[in-house]
Amino acid sequence: MEINSQLRDFLDNVNDLIQIIKPDLTIMFVNRSWKETLGYNDDEIEQMKFTDVIHPDEREHCIGIFGEVINGEAVGLIRTKFITKDNQIIEVQGNVNCQFEGGKPVYTRGIFRDITEQIETEQRLRLQEEHFKALTENAFDMICELDERGIFHYISPNLIEFIGLDSDTLTNKSFIRFVHPDDRRELLIKYQKGIREFLANLHQFRIKRADGSWRWIESTGKPFHTLTGKLRGVIISRDITDRRLLEEERNRFIRQLEDALGKIKILKGLIPICSSCKKIRDDSGYWGQVEEYITEHSEAEFSHGLCPGCAKELYPDVFEKGSRRDEDSGDSTDQ
Repeated sequence: MEINSQLRDFLDNVNDLIQIIKPDLTIMFVNRSWKETLGYNDDEIEQMKFTDVIHPDEREHCIGIFGEVINGEAVGLIRTKFITKDNQIIEVQGNVNCQFEGGKPVYTRGIFRDITEQIETEQRLRLQEEHFKALTENAFDMICELDERGIFHYISPNLIEFIGLDSDTLTNKSFIRFVHPDDRRELLIKYQKGIREFLANLHQFRIKRADGSWRWIESTGKPFHTLTGKLRGVIISRDITDRRLLEEERNRFIRQLEDALGKIKILKGLIPICSSCKKIRDDSGYWGQVEEYITEHSEAEFSHGLCPGCAKELYPDVFEKGSRRDEDSGDSTDQ
C-alpha cells in the first residue's frame, strides 16, 4: 500500500494513533502520534509485529479480535492496552476494519485514542464515589444531591428510609413535592437563589412521609460543580421535629408566664400619705382615699365594716346597748 505525501502529512498531524497492519501482523504504516506515544522509531517498527506493542494480558484477546476483523466480522469499539518502549502502559480505545481485494484480506486499518488520563480520572471518580457513598451511608445526617430545578440525583439510604419510599420512586423527582404547601414557595425561592448565586443556606421546613405524617427538618445546602461542569446542590438534613415541639412548648409557657406577670400589680416605693386624714396623693397630685389608691395599684379588693372603736365613736347608743346585752348574756351563763 502506497501512501502519498499529502495523505501522510494529514495522518501525521492527527492526534489519534493510526496504524495499518498486514494479515501476518507485520506493521505497514503508523503515524507520528503512534510513534511518539509508544516511543519507537522507523527502524524498530520495521522489525516489529503489531502484537509486540500489546500488553501481555491483552495479547490473546486482541489476536482473537484481529482474526474476526480479517474474516470480515464487525467487532465494534475496542478497548485494550499498549506497551511503550520504556514499558509504560497506555490505555487505548478505537476501531479496526479490514481492506479486502478479490475476497482476500489485504490489511487492517486501526484508529486508536490514548484514554489513559480518562481511565485514571474514571478510577479516581470511582474511588471518590465509593468514599462518598461510605460517608453518606454511615452518616447520622440525611444527604441528597439536587440539580438546579430541585430534582433528586442522589439520596442517602437514611433519607430514603426517613421518607418511606424506595429510591426508584424518589430519583428524578422534585424534592419540593414532599414539602408542606405552606413552606414550598419560600423554600424554593431560597434554594434557587442560593444555587444561582452560589450561596450556602440554612432552612427549616416540613416534609411529608409516606405514612402521611409531617416532620420538621433542618437543611444546610451548598452548591457545587460536578466534574462534567453541571451545577448541583448538596443538601444535608436532620429531623428536628422533637426540638421544634420543645421550642413551641417553651414559647407557649413563656407567653403564659408573660401574660400572668402582666396581670400582677405590685405596690412599691415611697407612698405620700397625709398624717392627719390618711389620704394618699397619686401621680397627678390628687389626694384620694387609701382604698382607692390600693385598688388602682394592686389586685386587692376591699370589704367595708366598722372596728369596735369606730362603732363606739359613731354609734354610741347602739354600741352601749350591744355591750349591755353582752354583759347580761354573760351573767346568765355564769348562773
